[in-house]
Amino acid sequence: MSPVSMSVPELDAHEVHVWDDRIVGPDAQRPAPPDDLSRLLSGDEVERAERYRYPADRQRFVRGRTVLRLLIGAYTGAAPESVQIVTDGLGKPSAQLPGGPSPVHFSVSHSGSLVAWALSRSPVGIDVEMFDPARFDDLVVGAVCSPHEAEDLSRLTGDARTRAFFRLWVRKEAVLKAWGNGLNLAPATVQVRASPTTLTGPDGTAWRVQDVSVAEGYASAVAQGGAAWRVRLLGPVGGGGDRGVAGGKPRPA
Repeated sequence: MSPVSMSVPELDAHEVHVWDDRIVGPDAQRPAPPDDLSRLLSGDEVERAERYRYPADRQRFVRGRTVLRLLIGAYTGAAPESVQIVTDGLGKPSAQLPGGPSPVHFSVSHSGSLVAWALSRSPVGIDVEMFDPARFDDLVVGAVCSPHEAEDLSRLTGDARTRAFFRLWVRKEAVLKAWGNGLNLAPATVQVRASPTTLTGPDGTAWRVQDVSVAEGYASAVAQGGAAWRVRLLGPVGGGGDRGVAGGKPRPA
């Protein structure tokens, strides 16, 4: 993948495009040289990257922000180095171009070795989480799940319970990211017992969240306003190819 450009398909008004990448492991995409990556970061982002204690955390952050600029640039025609990432008072990030706000909205998530980007013509949220039993216990269930969701989980055991919990978790996080008020709402207040689920957002309009198959070994979900939209899984950045609409076969973990 070129450090300054990417080739992307047309982004329809009723589509969410999802890209992914692996930063460690045998199928990791080869990153561009450090100098090429760092020149796409702002000064604040360089400082933030240097504060990460572990190299893998640093790589996830750098990869997330640099590829995001490449994607925004490719979809809008802007030079990647001209894309600024700003946050509002609630912590929701957005892209600013030299001529004003980007017409392309985005959301970024990472877990384990996976990084995923969602791009759309309207506010969108994506979340990915590795199925990890070590991060799952009753205290976490109480903090994340509504009473009805916790009751659903109590009927399951073992791996089925772990996977069901993480699927709930990513749906909630995707919704909160799309709404842009994740710092003000407790996950337990957002009930998403099934996929797809339609919810009423803070603005009184309908929002939908649905599971997507980004990679094996991970739960993932996308949320956006309205109901007449679909997800295109475009595979790993710098290679792979269009895997079609949500529900397509994921790339092996």
